[in-house]
Amino acid sequence: MFINPYAGRLDIKPVKSNFHIHAGTGPGTCGAYEIEPVIEAYRDCGYGALCISNHNLLTDPAPYREKYGIALLQGYEYTTREHLLCLGSPAFTPIPQDVIFRPGRDGLEEGPFGPVHRKRNVENLQKAIDDCKSAGGYSIICHPDCHVWGVSRDVIDAVGGYDAIEILNGLNTSDTYDHILSKGLLKWCTGSDDFHRWWHLGVCWNMIYGEPTEAGILEAMRSGAMYVSKGLSLQRLELSDGRIHVKVMGGDGFEGDMEYKFIGKDGRVLKVTNDTEASYRIKGNEAYVRLDVTSPEGWKLITQPVYDDAFFTEK
Repeated sequence: MFINPYAGRLDIKPVKSNFHIHAGTGPGTCGAYEIEPVIEAYRDCGYGALCISNHNLLTDPAPYREKYGIALLQGYEYTTREHLLCLGSPAFTPIPQDVIFRPGRDGLEEGPFGPVHRKRNVENLQKAIDDCKSAGGYSIICHPDCHVWGVSRDVIDAVGGYDAIEILNGLNTSDTYDHILSKGLLKWCTGSDDFHRWWHLGVCWNMIYGEPTEAGILEAMRSGAMYVSKGLSLQRLELSDGRIHVKVMGGDGFEGDMEYKFIGKDGRVLKVTNDTEASYRIKGNEAYVRLDVTSPEGWKLITQPVYDDAFFTEK
C-alpha cells in the first residue's frame, strides 16, 4: 500500500525551519557571529524553528526561547571526518582522541577548507546516531557526497538508525537520497543553509507541518510531514484512487508553469510535466514516488516520497 506522508497535514500552517546553523563560537571560527543577531536575522526572515548546531558543542537554547518566541531546538553537529546533525537531544557523543583534528598531526592532509582527517570512523558515527536516538533526538547525515566534508555512500551504507539526510546543502545530492531509498531504507530529506556567514542565510529551508514547538517539530519530522524549499511553496499533494496530485506555487504566491519531475526507485524519472500542477498514476512497481519541482527562474522544491510500505525494511 502506498502511503502519503502529507495526508491530513496540509491544512496545518507550515513552520519555516533551518537546523544547520553555526553561531557564538568566536571570531575566525565557523560560528563567528554572536547567537542573538543570528537568531534575530532568521526570525526577521520568517523562520519559526531553528537549531544552533555548532561543531562538537551542544548549545542550550533555553535562554533565547522566550525572548524570540520561536521554536529553538537543542542540538549540535557531530564532527569527525563525517558530520551528523543531532537535534532535540541532550546527548553528546565525545570525539575519540585519534580522530580529533589537529593541524600538522599525522593523518591530516590540507584540504580547501583546512585540515582534513583521512581516517573514517564509522563506529563512532554509529554511536553518535544511537546516542541521539536513545535520548529522543533526530539525526541528519550532513552534506552527503558533497565536498571535502561529505559523507560517502560507503559510510552511509555502513550505518543505520539515522532519520534523514541533507538533500540540499550548497549542492543537490538527490542522487544519494535515491540510493538510500532504493535500498529499502525509509529516510526523510532536509535542506539547510549550513550557516557560517551572512551570505549563507536563506539559501534553502524546510517547511514543516507541525506545532511550532520542539516536540511538535520533531513529531512532524519523524512522520515526513515536511518539504525542502528553495523559493517555492507546496499547495497540494494528495494521493487518491492510485493517483498523486500536486500543485506548487512561487513563494510569493505566483502561479505559473513549473517543471514537475516524478522520480522513483533508482532515481528513475517516471514522468515530467510542465504546467501549473501535475498528476501521476501509480503503477505499483515504483517502490516510491517523490517530486522535484523547478520554476523557470530556477527556484526549487523537493518533497518526501509517497512510498510503498511493503518495500521498506527500515523505517
